[in-house]
Amino acid sequence: MKKKILLMFVMFFSFASVLSCTGDLTLEPTTEDSATEETTTEEPTTEVPTTEEPITQDESYYENYTDLLSVHDMSDGSGVEVSGVVYYMTQNGYYIQDNTYNLFVFSDKAPSVSLGDRVVVSGELSTYREVKQVKDPVLKETNAHGINLKQKTNDFNFSDTVLKPGHLYTITGVVRIEGDKNTTYLYDGNTKIAEIYYKSLSQSISAVEKYKDETITLDLLYYAEGDEVARYAFQGTDSDISVYIPDQAIALKEDADLLPTEKILYADHDFGTGYYGSEYKITDMSGDASSYVSFEGSVLSIIKPSETEGDQTGVLTIEVSLGDEEPIIKTVDIIVKAEGSSTIDMAYYESASGLSGDDLFYELNSIINQGFKQLTYDDAKWVLEESDRDPNNASNIILVYTRESIKGQWDYPNWNREHTWPQSKLSTSGQKSDMHNLKPSDVDENSRRGNDPFGYMTGSGVYEPHDDVKGDVARILFYMATMYLDLNIESGVLGDMEVLMEWHQIDPVDDFERNRNEVIYSYQKNRNPFIDYPEFAEEIWGQYIN
Repeated sequence: MKKKILLMFVMFFSFASVLSCTGDLTLEPTTEDSATEETTTEEPTTEVPTTEEPITQDESYYENYTDLLSVHDMSDGSGVEVSGVVYYMTQNGYYIQDNTYNLFVFSDKAPSVSLGDRVVVSGELSTYREVKQVKDPVLKETNAHGINLKQKTNDFNFSDTVLKPGHLYTITGVVRIEGDKNTTYLYDGNTKIAEIYYKSLSQSISAVEKYKDETITLDLLYYAEGDEVARYAFQGTDSDISVYIPDQAIALKEDADLLPTEKILYADHDFGTGYYGSEYKITDMSGDASSYVSFEGSVLSIIKPSETEGDQTGVLTIEVSLGDEEPIIKTVDIIVKAEGSSTIDMAYYESASGLSGDDLFYELNSIINQGFKQLTYDDAKWVLEESDRDPNNASNIILVYTRESIKGQWDYPNWNREHTWPQSKLSTSGQKSDMHNLKPSDVDENSRRGNDPFGYMTGSGVYEPHDDVKGDVARILFYMATMYLDLNIESGVLGDMEVLMEWHQIDPVDDFERNRNEVIYSYQKNRNPFIDYPEFAEEIWGQYIN
């Protein structure tokens, strides 16, 4: 559910100097992620310094060293000797600032400097994920001069802000902890907007983790690009984190706005409760669908119309209440789908009428690519929670291979996102994040399947899914081969085409698939035609039917 993010306030860091370490210290020469990161040369920069005002104390001190702005114009591999004041620290390095710009000193271990120290460092210049840094540093001098560096914080808009390394940004988001490394992220609704660098100060990471699933505002330093989203370092404690707690009136309105304007129903449905705990109570039902729907509290119980009766429409009235606030009344249009009914006006496929074979194949390719909205792999965490929801338990999802019903909300390793057409055999980000190809899966079972082709397990090297999903799998592969012309089922890499066509016939389309197709269409804006028109598969690949 999307939670509206409100910017609370802008905080400022003031870093005072502390007692310095004395003497020279040589740090071990290593580079971060040297085995996996590709070094590139950053374009020269003319950006303004990070500080609100250049350092004015003892400016002549810096004349003996290369200024930090000029360093950013130098080539990787250059030897440098620089000086600056330490204004930000991580577990593996620190940022320094002179009266021109900033620079990261990569120590690869806990730094032996303190905030406010003025240091002299020599080393080799390198680039890490497009960010300049000094590697293999030698700390030649440390002087504590009581310099207070007041770092300017910048406003942040995920889609618009041009990020500058070493600069601070005030960011608001929901804290989520994900992956096998328990990485901390910030989200705006369902959009991942920031990664908290795992090499931030450990106490700072712990401070953020305390607020899992809550909305917080804090100042973060842009460090480098991450694997999925920009990576930020955090240097602070609980006192530097603001928690967003809306007043009851705002919370009630946000929960009311979470209700859909229209809901297509294939089975019973529970609207549950709002994000902030508001109660959803169905108070009235009107229209033809009322003969097929009963309700109690937030739960709708459905009797499916027969195929001859067809889909039934109606309007729900829902009262949304929270505490002492005046309840908000919302209406939701519903469509109760009939047995075996299609999920869309077939005008979507009008241009394919009367076609077969290659003509049909290429026309379907054109249809399902038109209007396609590419989502991200991360979006699957919430799309699949809805598309593969257990019709008998609105809080659960059905896992593709084991058919287990488990908690739907993403919380790895509760479940993971299985690529039916293996990710290693896909070439573009659009292919890898196509929701029609992704299914929630048991982690261990997903590993057992690996990249094996589908087929009957009469020997090794193939994977046979449960009978209830054999047809589902086949239709997903048919979709992928039609959507992306560089993918080819007939090569045998994904399985034997005759077997897949057999699975398509023995496990026909059901309401679970129809609902899934509808949900994905609502977000991705394209459909799996082999669910809407199962006969399309035979008209294209009929030669593979025994």
